[in-house]
Amino acid sequence: MTKKYFFIGIAGTGMSRLALLLKQCGYEIAGSDRYYPEFINHPQIQRLLGQNIVLYPQDSSGIDGSIDVVVITPAIEESNIDLIKAKQLGLNIIARSKLLADIFNDMRGLGISGTSGKTTTTGMVSAILRHAGKKHLFYCGDDLVDESAVSTVEPGPDTAIVAEIDESDGSPVYYKCDSLVITNVSLDHKQLNEIIDNFVIFCNQCRNTIVLNADCPYYDELRNRIGDKKIVTFGIKNNADFMASDIQMLPDGSVFKIGTATFELVIPGLHNIYNALASIALLRQEGLTESEIAGGLRSFTGMKRRLELVASKNGIRVYDDYSHNPDKIYAALATLKRSCDRIFFIFRPHGYGPMILFKDQLIDSIKNALNCKDVAIILDIYDAGGTANRSIHSKDIVDSLKSKGVDARYISEPESLGDFLKTVVSSGDTVVLMGARDPYLSKTARSIADKIFG
Repeated sequence: MTKKYFFIGIAGTGMSRLALLLKQCGYEIAGSDRYYPEFINHPQIQRLLGQNIVLYPQDSSGIDGSIDVVVITPAIEESNIDLIKAKQLGLNIIARSKLLADIFNDMRGLGISGTSGKTTTTGMVSAILRHAGKKHLFYCGDDLVDESAVSTVEPGPDTAIVAEIDESDGSPVYYKCDSLVITNVSLDHKQLNEIIDNFVIFCNQCRNTIVLNADCPYYDELRNRIGDKKIVTFGIKNNADFMASDIQMLPDGSVFKIGTATFELVIPGLHNIYNALASIALLRQEGLTESEIAGGLRSFTGMKRRLELVASKNGIRVYDDYSHNPDKIYAALATLKRSCDRIFFIFRPHGYGPMILFKDQLIDSIKNALNCKDVAIILDIYDAGGTANRSIHSKDIVDSLKSKGVDARYISEPESLGDFLKTVVSSGDTVVLMGARDPYLSKTARSIADKIFG
């Protein structure tokens, strides 16, 4: 009998992709979301409906005794009416992260985690495997720009899975990987000591190879706390098993060597060389040749919302990017600065908790990445509802940036961005919209491009 899964908050980034993965595995899927049906054009809602997944409003109408498993995330509060009814009916309730781990642990699993770069690295690994003809399932926090590079294999008893493993909710502790990557460690959703503790458990549960970043400031602490495991390293600055040399940074990519082998990327940024090194180190342990990996990397055109070029005309570029923590924002801005005269950086903070946690680091990252010609535009903090501590406002971020000498401005209406930017941008300028969680950011980026180039 086919299991029926019901997702509360199914249009969320991680939830929607897990729902689609389970649908691919042959399960019956339904779900509710606060955006349905009022915002039926919400991108993930449209995608779910396109796969014939039944959706309900969050009014308990979709919850009944036919459901085998109810899936939730930490964002679903105890007052949620669907959750209350599920508990009243005595239904089996499981966290999204735990469910994904259960699926993953039953397969040959390659897990990619880390506080930055895990989405792109997961996409790279999957694209390389597909290019090499290696069938596998794929779970990731975002989509490949080239969706034809996504594996569509039918799952079976010997099926491998490549999965991004989110550290923000502590879920790495659930996973028993055959091999894994930790791209890096930095302050993000949790305190550093908690992140490191979870990664230590994650590594010590790995069956085979652990791939670590030798340039990460917390590499020694991680390595010293890992037991008798095979550890393979990658890096650029410090000695590593897979070390990039002869690096050539290009406006839209890079070329580098590992020993005598040459690798080429068609996506820009030093951070993407690190992502590629992690992918190479992992897949060489999986038996792929340097030639197979190099071909797969050349074919990889990136992930959606990872410095995704929305439009380019008359020397002006508009990008859409998911960066939301200090390290990611700095890396993305530093990459763009190499090939433009001036940046208009637009940022929507992705939650009150994260802004309270790392506001000071965020201010420093933005200040260090921008110069006196650049402009930072801060939008309202994304409010996902619930009982969040709303003691911080985007104006606080703007005031702090101004005190550091950054040309910073607060704009409350994203709809006005295109009209404003059209009057100030010129050839050589780059506009980049950054942020997470808000499902309409990509639409906003495209609207800005339409206004500028219209």
